[in-house]
Amino acid sequence: MGDYMTADVKKDPQYGTPVFDLIAIATSCPNEINTHKRDKVILKSDDHNITGIPAGGSQLFRLKLTNESESSEERTYYLRYVPGQSTSGAVVNIEGLGAGPFDALLANNSSHEFATSIGLFDPNVTNFELFFEAFEECTAGNPSGADFKTKVKAEFDDVISPIILSAPKDGIALNSRNPYLGINFIICVAGLFPPRD
Repeated sequence: MGDYMTADVKKDPQYGTPVFDLIAIATSCPNEINTHKRDKVILKSDDHNITGIPAGGSQLFRLKLTNESESSEERTYYLRYVPGQSTSGAVVNIEGLGAGPFDALLANNSSHEFATSIGLFDPNVTNFELFFEAFEECTAGNPSGADFKTKVKAEFDDVISPIILSAPKDGIALNSRNPYLGINFIICVAGLFPPRD
């Protein structure tokens, strides 16, 4: 936290008093306009559109935090899942430990990857938008002060049992000479249609 300035100290030739020749200013909490950002975090996912997740299964992906401090400093950043902004019905675990926040102390221009998984909690929902945010220490996880957000879309396969069709029962015959004659099947999958009276 805090700000600092880099300056050359010179001497006024007429009065002999110190003169400060400002070279650069780096600020944080918050970053001031026209100054270097001591905190600059980038958050990325290795897959922003996950499809074909088996129903009842889970899928692993990676979230990467990168420190791009403009003052070339080692900084601490935090990552968390934001369930209040995401589609409900998913189970999300970062590093197998829940929603976070989780911290990473990063040297300048270095990164840390977090293994993240999504599973299905509500079988009636199969498409999800998941929001994650990265922030530095002084925002304390306040969503309005998050430095960086990213969205991951995830799609599960439908929770429907496979249907196996076998040969017709005894006594059912098709007229092979009439191409317009056939059998109509009405298939009801349990749970999808209400029972008829």
